[in-house]
Amino acid sequence: MRELRARAADMAFHGGIAFEALRGEERLTLFGTLHLTDRGLFVPEEIAARVEVADLLLVEVPSEVMAEFERTLAANPALLFDVAGPGLKSRLTADEWENLRGALSVLDVEPDVGDRMWPWVVSLMLAQSPCEMAATLAGAKTLDERVEELARAAGVAVSGLDEDPEELLSFFSDLSEEEQLDLLRLSLALFALADGYHVTLVSAWNDEEIALVWELTRAHAVALHADAASAEVWMNRVWEILVEARNRNWMTTILEKSREAQDVVLAVGALHLPGEDGLLRLLERDGFTIRRLRVF
Repeated sequence: MRELRARAADMAFHGGIAFEALRGEERLTLFGTLHLTDRGLFVPEEIAARVEVADLLLVEVPSEVMAEFERTLAANPALLFDVAGPGLKSRLTADEWENLRGALSVLDVEPDVGDRMWPWVVSLMLAQSPCEMAATLAGAKTLDERVEELARAAGVAVSGLDEDPEELLSFFSDLSEEEQLDLLRLSLALFALADGYHVTLVSAWNDEEIALVWELTRAHAVALHADAASAEVWMNRVWEILVEARNRNWMTTILEKSREAQDVVLAVGALHLPGEDGLLRLLERDGFTIRRLRVF
């Protein structure tokens, strides 16, 4: 853990879940979330107060956009299911399939259903802990959704970062079959620790050790995958495409909305905050002064 903390400390803005960015009359409040329903995650009082008086709340994907995307998935089964292919059972070794059957059983997914899913879809399912999936199915709200509900109750406008969920998932769906299967094997290796890892993430968030969250994720992936080098490649690839590239794409919308609304709260996954291509550093390069908010 000492080595992981040292690596995390090398990242710009490695600690903190809440920041204020100021440039002239513009004020951005950044709140780093985890996309989880755990009740150990909450909206700090100062962030809640800022949300309620903001001109605008910016989130990754507003609830109405996500609802529309879910309707699209329901209407197009081929987006999730490989109905014409040979199935996962025939693509995996006997041991891998048995391990996957066990994981699917824990998630209350029938093996025959899982067998017909695209490998990348199963990979994303396995990224959730069983307790998180159960809470989601029971209707529990993620921290992001709770922030959005708070804004809407206060009459604050809510907008997204102009990101199409289907386009975002194309990172996974456009992978070759072998790449999808390799990602599935990585997700399956990590699944055994899913519930314990969930607890660790929530604890790190409450301790405001955001960069440590990523270093823990990377370390677990490399340690548990049968091919450590492949796991390292995957983690670097995920970080670049799903974190850094999205940060750079979001900046156009963030800067535009900040000029228009002036007092904006931005609630996004906490891992988007630290690093040289994190939102805080990108805002700093654009002339904003960054101040950490001590919200706990």
